[in-house]
Amino acid sequence: MDSDGVTIKDYPNIINSFVRMASIEPRALNFFLKEVYDKQFEMEFQKEFGNKFLLLTKEEVKKQKLFGVGEEHPWFDSQKV
Repeated sequence: MDSDGVTIKDYPNIINSFVRMASIEPRALNFFLKEVYDKQFEMEFQKEFGNKFLLLTKEEVKKQKLFGVGEEHPWFDSQKV
């Protein structure tokens, strides 16, 4: 599938919501948000990327078993990672 890359750093209204930069890998980012920006982040994300990317909460990811079945890694719910 052909696709165009997106650089999250080009969206200051989104990255200002971060505690630290996103991680995991380019096709499935993990966002670390400042609590005060939860709703603002979601609105900005949907405005910029809603027609291209799917935004899920950690709870939705776990419920849908997007990382597979079985025992979760001990750090999965850690705030230190």
